[in-house]
Amino acid sequence: MNDVRDELAAIAGNLGLADFRRHIFLCAEPTKPKCCATESGLESWEYLKRRIAELKGQGVVGIGRTKAN
Repeated sequence: MNDVRDELAAIAGNLGLADFRRHIFLCAEPTKPKCCATESGLESWEYLKRRIAELKGQGVVGIGRTKAN
C-alpha cells in the first residue's frame, strides 16, 4: 500500500498538484452539452486561462484548472 501512495505522491509532485491551493473544475467542452453550450464553455475556459495567468503575474500562485465534462 505504501508503494502505491509513494507512486501517486511522485506523480502529483511531477504535475505540480501539491502546490495547488485551489482547483477549478469547469464544464468547458462537454460531449453531450448538458451543463452549458460548447461555445460558452470554451469561451469561459479561455477567460479562465487568461485570468489565472494574470493572477500568476501578480504573484498569486496555487490555482489549478481542469476541464470537466
